[in-house]
Amino acid sequence: MIVLGIDSALGPSGWALVNGPAIIALGSAKKAEDIMQAIGKALAYESECRSNAPRARLMVVGESWATGRKARNRHTEAGLGAGWGRWLMALQLQGHPASRTKRAPLDEWRKGLFGKANESGKVAKRRAIAWAWARWGVRVNDDVAEALCLTAWFQKRGM
Repeated sequence: MIVLGIDSALGPSGWALVNGPAIIALGSAKKAEDIMQAIGKALAYESECRSNAPRARLMVVGESWATGRKARNRHTEAGLGAGWGRWLMALQLQGHPASRTKRAPLDEWRKGLFGKANESGKVAKRRAIAWAWARWGVRVNDDVAEALCLTAWFQKRGM
């Protein structure tokens, strides 16, 4: 399964493109051009795969959040939404079907992957970094690590 995982933010967003157990590309997107390039890579990879496997399809999974958490203020929540909106707009502009774009609730994917959902953000981010290293042998920042975790959770669910 080809999956583009996105840990979106108004600042740097982490992203990871995987196909089954293999990492195809990963990075951090700070500007709109970075987001467009990341999506362009994912769509080009999908096209390449489809030449050998016509049924290959790119799925996109982005983190979603519950509103009103004590640890977040309204400005943080607005920034998270705006960050996802930039990715969603870029996906639409590049022709990715909305039906193949899904959201993963933060607590749900963390519990599904780590068995815990209610850890502090700092603890959960450290866990994601360690998990990315243990599973793929890559040293990445917390945003990219969480994007990798999103792809693994999504594949595990078989969505």
